[in-house]
Amino acid sequence: MNARPLLFAATLLAAPSLSLAEEVALALDLRGVAAMAAERNPGLAASNRQIEAAESLQSAARAGWLPRVDVGTTAMRSDSPLTAFGSKLLQQQVIAADFNPAQLNKPAAMNNVQTYARVSLSLFDGGATVARNEQATSSLDSSRQMHEMTGQQLLFDLIAAYSQLRQSQAELAARQEGRKAAEHHLANMQAMARQGMLIPGEVQAAKVFALQAKVAEKSAANAFLAADERLHRLLDLPVARKLELTGDPKLLAPTKSLDELQELAVAGRPDLVATRHQLEVADAGREVARAAFLPQVRLLAEQQWNDKRAGLAHRNTTIAGMVDLNLFSGGRDKATYNAASAEVERQRLQLSDREEQVRFEVADSWRSRELAAEALELHNESASEADEALRVSKLRFAAGLDRASDLLAAQARRDTALAESIKARYALTQAEAQLYLMAGQLTFEVIQ
Repeated sequence: MNARPLLFAATLLAAPSLSLAEEVALALDLRGVAAMAAERNPGLAASNRQIEAAESLQSAARAGWLPRVDVGTTAMRSDSPLTAFGSKLLQQQVIAADFNPAQLNKPAAMNNVQTYARVSLSLFDGGATVARNEQATSSLDSSRQMHEMTGQQLLFDLIAAYSQLRQSQAELAARQEGRKAAEHHLANMQAMARQGMLIPGEVQAAKVFALQAKVAEKSAANAFLAADERLHRLLDLPVARKLELTGDPKLLAPTKSLDELQELAVAGRPDLVATRHQLEVADAGREVARAAFLPQVRLLAEQQWNDKRAGLAHRNTTIAGMVDLNLFSGGRDKATYNAASAEVERQRLQLSDREEQVRFEVADSWRSRELAAEALELHNESASEADEALRVSKLRFAAGLDRASDLLAAQARRDTALAESIKARYALTQAEAQLYLMAGQLTFEVIQ
């Protein structure tokens, strides 16, 4: 994710903590929210740790090119004829009397402390080291791509949470206005009823309408709290830390065609690229399995010291070259290779299917964005018409031309139309973010 911390956000984070009673609201726009999440979100931090693990595994694979150096000491005491004579020979203490059969057959217990330094180097292992390095590199590339996709998914979640919080704020304000209007209508109708201008049934309808408006306000308040908690969770902030969102979320309108976005997604969407790297990992795993059928060539150099106590006396040196070729392992190597080959083909088929799925996801998001844009236009027009209808109904009711139920119905239509218009405004932003995400293009730079 290409989010860069904003200076004011970093300053706020670095400021001394205040008591909850003294805390002022943390004012952030969408860019500030994205910057803070890039620094604090646990999911993104966990993704970073995965990259570090993959880098360590790559270092471990590279070690296969280097020689291995071992040092050690073995201390033993034995009266075994072969071991005792061998220990004396290693200590370079054999004399003519040691060849006496009685001495050879029943030697005294012999102490030997062997200290060694050994260097071994694989000269050829059938290509297994090469393949393991390819595996590690592809696995690291896959982790980096998944980290990028995690960043894009986080940015989408932030846009959605930010939009929902702003939407719930607007809906709550609208519902509060609607509740006040309903209470105003109820008060007016109760006054008119006392003057004999309305029948009790119309006043009762106004009471029900006022109660409905109160419940709608409470529902909007609950939705606001839920949206607020979701954004706090994404920012890894305590819910008691107040947030003040400054401005509506705005994204750059997509300028590329559907075909272009589909091609971009198939070529470079991070999770799809990561899947291709996983196929490379499986292919390299097959090469590791193939190496079991080829000879293994190693070089060994060893320096030993043998004495009755620990020390570096009585040195001897060994240099050896070793060639191993496994001719039969009960079919295990062949079965391992066949399993690795099947895994490669499985992942290849899944990759092909995933590419088609990505094309569909982009197309589906494209259609959803178009529908969201049309819905916004429709609901904005409906809200304007509902406003005008309510204004006319108020005038007609005051003139005695409309019944109370007509006024309440006009108020209800206006409240509903306004709520739908608010939802449509933020739904379009989320649909744009979804399209960018499905195309693999949701970065910090698309935020206006």
